[in-house]
Order: sequence, then structure tokens, then C-alpha cells
Amino acid sequence: MGNLAAVLVAALLGLTLVGTDAGGGAESFLRPLLGPAGSGRVVTERAPDGRAADFARIAVSLDRVDVRRLPLAVLLPRPVPRSPKGRIGSLEVRATNARLDSLRASEVACAARDVHYDLPTALDGRSLRVTALGEHRLSVLLRNGDLDAWFAEQYPELIEPRLTFEQGRLVAKAKVPLVFVAFGVTISGVPALAQQRQVVLREIDLQTGRLELAPELRRRLLARLEVLLDLDQAFALPVPVVWTGLTTGDGWCRLTARLDAVETPRPAPAFQPRERYQ
Repeated sequence: MGNLAAVLVAALLGLTLVGTDAGGGAESFLRPLLGPAGSGRVVTERAPDGRAADFARIAVSLDRVDVRRLPLAVLLPRPVPRSPKGRIGSLEVRATNARLDSLRASEVACAARDVHYDLPTALDGRSLRVTALGEHRLSVLLRNGDLDAWFAEQYPELIEPRLTFEQGRLVAKAKVPLVFVAFGVTISGVPALAQQRQVVLREIDLQTGRLELAPELRRRLLARLEVLLDLDQAFALPVPVVWTGLTTGDGWCRLTARLDAVETPRPAPAFQPRERYQ
């Protein structure tokens, strides 16, 4: 990996190149972010036109990382008029077995196209200043079991919870302790996105088997389950986002978002004699 690519990747991940070999591979500077149990990989592809400041693709793969440590806010554009620019055709950051604020996710991914950055800032300041951003998307993938520990913290009255995604529904199986016996309960509902920041459960069903819950306890439990997740609080992502979609399948749920305060790019005119300096 070349020096300029290393500078861009390090700035994107909030790392420093001081004391490392920028040309010696990703592992030489990713280790402080990953820790002893993590792993990482960086792939860079030069743009076909041969300009040193342009890349066709930069892709970063991380495993077992705390996503809150990634300064993804650097992707928010800050224009710099009349300054030389570099361009990244496709920028991808993918974290698996990712840690968020109060839960873990099987995958957190951020992908952007047509990323323009200020070249003097990268060369002289060894940092990344994005000046324009094309199409982009952030996604969080949750699989069966990812929400178990979080659910146990949020609902301490339920023990040994196991959460799965089945046929478009979120199914939570747990136990309710009563004196010396624990009774099994099953809670299910259809997860949906509300107000661009919450995951709510609709069509909630509560099965208690032989256990007869007091009406007030049943009412309070169902009321708390209506808003399952406040995404800003539960994920605490290091960049402001607007949540735009939620899809589910057997064993998984994917939430998608876009960066907040980023305007949708306008179609570029066919003739751009000064495109490198816009």
C-alpha cells in the first residue's frame, strides 16, 4: 500500500502513522485499533487514468472492532474552493463482529462512491478532508443472538433471553422467575422503522404458557416492547445519520441509513474543464 493510500486510510480510521511503516502493509498501523483479538485488511486500486491522487477503490475490512472509535464523521463534506482534489471512486469500510454502544452487530458497513478529498490536506496535514460525496449508505446487520445481551440488560425481569428473526418477525424466548420456578415466555412482533430513529414492534404477541401474568405487569411489558430500539442511543454511531430502511429475513435484520447533512449530489454537466478544482 502506497504512502498516500496509507495516509487516507489512517485518517479515516482515526489512526496515526507516526512510528510505523506507511508502505509496509495495513497491519503496521491497524493494530492499535484492532487489539489482540482483531484483524484487518486494506485493499487499494489505482484509478486507470494514472493520477497519483486518484483511486478506483479503497476497501477496509475489520474484525472485532469497536465501531464507536471510527471517526466516520470525516466523511461529512467540507468544501475547499480552488484547491487541488483527489478522488476515490469507491470507498468501503466493513466491520464484522462489531461492537456498538450497548450491543454487538454481525456487521457494520459504510460504502460511498465518488469521494473527492482535498489533496494539500492529505499531503501536508496527513489527514482526510472530504470535499464532496456521491451516493453512500451505512448499514447494520443483526443476526440471531446479536441482541441477546442487550435484551437481558433492558429487561432484567426476563432471564436467559434468546432473540431470533423468523419469517419477518422478531421472536424473543425467555424465562420469568417466580419463587423457585422459572416459566418460559415467548414474545414476538413485526419489527419496523419509525420516525427515522426507532425500531418498533407491531402485531406484538405474548405467550406465557402455564404462567398467568398479572394484567398490570402484562400491560407494562407490552408497552415497553412497542419501542424496541432507539437507534441513536443503542448504536451511538460516531457520525450523525438518518435511518432510511429496515429489512428482515430468516436469521437476520438489516438497518440502512445515510449520513445526515449530506446533500444529494446533482448530475454533473457533460463538459467540466476545471473538474479537478471544483
